[in-house]
Amino acid sequence: MRRALLFRYFHKSWRKVKADLLSAWKLRCRRIAKRLAKCLKDESCGERQRRKSQAKLQPLPDRPIRRVASKLTRKPTSNIEKLKRKGDNWTAYDLFQFQDSDPEEGTSEERRELCYAWLDRLHVIVKKYCYLAWYEAAIYACYYRLAPLITDVEQKRKIWTEMKREYAEIFLMGRRIWRRPSHPTRLRVLCDMATLCIRFGEIEVS
Repeated sequence: MRRALLFRYFHKSWRKVKADLLSAWKLRCRRIAKRLAKCLKDESCGERQRRKSQAKLQPLPDRPIRRVASKLTRKPTSNIEKLKRKGDNWTAYDLFQFQDSDPEEGTSEERRELCYAWLDRLHVIVKKYCYLAWYEAAIYACYYRLAPLITDVEQKRKIWTEMKREYAEIFLMGRRIWRRPSHPTRLRVLCDMATLCIRFGEIEVS
């Protein structure tokens, strides 16, 4: 009886040790397999990139190699050329990009023509709450650049009246989305309006 109990005890212990050894061996094999798969993947990615690089360097029979130097020496398209090329096919995003363009590009007449064209297209856009802040920033940049380019007093007075009407509409719409008096966008719009008042300072406010 005692011998049977000992045999059963050692048999259970051996089964447990064997199961632990087998699980440890499986875990080690799994780790080795993952490392091998990762090495093969990195090697295949490197080989793929090398083949792509070689394919770029080897020209096709009917297509010459594109030189990097030609791209570097290529002149960027000016806003006036973009305006003439696109015609009336402008999106709201294209018009809002006006504030990021170079304000000193071209002559005074070209800049004035560009500002007038951009302003006409901005006036056509329907004001919406989702991009009201972008609209204000774009129209502020346009009025800010246009103010010193206008030489005729009557024309400047007309632009000044249009600007006040635009900002009145922006303020009325902004009260619904920028409700706090200390809202950052509301303060920025107010600051832009004050800057434009100084910019058009030679005109008497009616």
